[in-house]
Amino acid sequence: MSRPYKIILFGVVAVSAWLMLLATSNFYSYDALNRDSLTMPNPGLRNQLEVSGKATQTSEQPIAEPQPSIESNSDQIVLPEFESPVPTPHELLARIIELDNHPSDHAFNELLPLMSHADPAIRLAAVESLGDMTYRAAGPVLSAVLHDPDPEVRVAALEALAAHEDPAAASNIEPLLYDSVQEVRVAAVNALMDMELEPSVPALAGLLTDPDQIIRHQAVLALGEIGGALAMQYLAGVSDDPSPDVRINAISILDETD
Repeated sequence: MSRPYKIILFGVVAVSAWLMLLATSNFYSYDALNRDSLTMPNPGLRNQLEVSGKATQTSEQPIAEPQPSIESNSDQIVLPEFESPVPTPHELLARIIELDNHPSDHAFNELLPLMSHADPAIRLAAVESLGDMTYRAAGPVLSAVLHDPDPEVRVAALEALAAHEDPAAASNIEPLLYDSVQEVRVAAVNALMDMELEPSVPALAGLLTDPDQIIRHQAVLALGEIGGALAMQYLAGVSDDPSPDVRINAISILDETD
């Protein structure tokens, strides 16, 4: 074979080999692209799927029921709203308990109108709750309740005033020493006894001749608790009391002071 033909034949073989190599390379690139497209979603779509998945998981989480809470930097109490426009006595009592558990300026102000509620049970609960709060402003409010028509409310107000130990309340308590209900009278004596105010001695001494033996007995105990020369002077005159209990307690107190 002549030289020109050999050159042409070599060129044809070289071109054929190059074309085969190019075709093989494109095939593998196309196959890899297809495999990637099947196993690896579009990045943008993948991000959307991830976000959608998170949203679905979040939506499946149970929704917590609203609970009463207190703002961390405020005295404001956040409580559930009443179920009815006009709260029922049951709802009001539940609210008073909640306020009693979270004493604050807001609780104090919300209790005030309940002190004059038509239902004596609501007034009683409000007075007792207010008595648990160590607010100086509670004294005048509780003193006003001493005129409540319900004797249980008056007793609760007396006990609350005694717990507050407000000397200014003594003048408001003394008239209840002659209340029409015995339980109220006893509560008034005990309130003055707990406050241990010597200016109340004459008012208590006036009960030493009361027709009610229980009142006389409580008055003796109150005078003995307050003490002082004037109180002992009054107790010395009880030696002829018709009640043995009254006489014995008076003599016992006098002996202890000698």
